[in-house]
Amino acid sequence: MVKSAVVDSTLVSMGAKFSKDIGKFPLIVASSPGFLVNRVLVPYIMKALELENNGTYDKEVLDYACRAFGMPMGPIELADTVGLDILHSVAQELKLPVPADSKMQALFDAGKLGRKSGEGYYKWQNGRAVKADTDPENVEITAIAHEVLSPLWQEAQKCLDEKIVFEKDTQ
Repeated sequence: MVKSAVVDSTLVSMGAKFSKDIGKFPLIVASSPGFLVNRVLVPYIMKALELENNGTYDKEVLDYACRAFGMPMGPIELADTVGLDILHSVAQELKLPVPADSKMQALFDAGKLGRKSGEGYYKWQNGRAVKADTDPENVEITAIAHEVLSPLWQEAQKCLDEKIVFEKDTQ
């Protein structure tokens, strides 16, 4: 379990109330490598990159399946948007291996960092990923989304178990 600093509960409550007042959902998180967002998103992205790297699914299919499931952006496009340099650094911080023979490592080594460099997994034009057409009728969208999102759910449960994030509502 991660030890958290002593925090003034009045300030936390005020912050949570403010978040709710502006229509946001506050989450109280303990200090931990990756906090919560990186800790749950990076395993999800890395799973998608692994499936793309080993030829299980095309990047467009992975992105389509996750968007169809409800994610605002697919994991491959998200990797490119965040930047493969940032993703590489966060993966190292979280001790998630980036295989030396992976496409991610090759793109990283070539300086193809995604949106910021104009090319990564996708080529980028006018701030948008250039994608091939995807035929969703020939793929099992729900099964793919569950496979890709499974590491996210597992890591979220670990964060609850380790008290990185708390289940109890703050207000």
